[in-house]
Amino acid sequence: MTEKNYRNIIFKYGGAISDPGCCVDFPDTLRITTKSEALDLLDIMIHDVHPPRTYTVSLDPLFRALRAAVKKGLE
Repeated sequence: MTEKNYRNIIFKYGGAISDPGCCVDFPDTLRITTKSEALDLLDIMIHDVHPPRTYTVSLDPLFRALRAAVKKGLE
């Protein structure tokens, strides 16, 4: 995944990247309603960026949103 694509996905879901630490934060109001949104966020958590750059993702809002989306999908 290119850095541009990585950043676009983050901004699409209301995330912010703080410099210089490259910490990715998502708002607590993050909502996931479709499978493609969940896959996008999983990509953010697991993919490396090319050219190589180290990003740290704040996972609490992501995990809560993914858990809620899965629970909603199972009901």
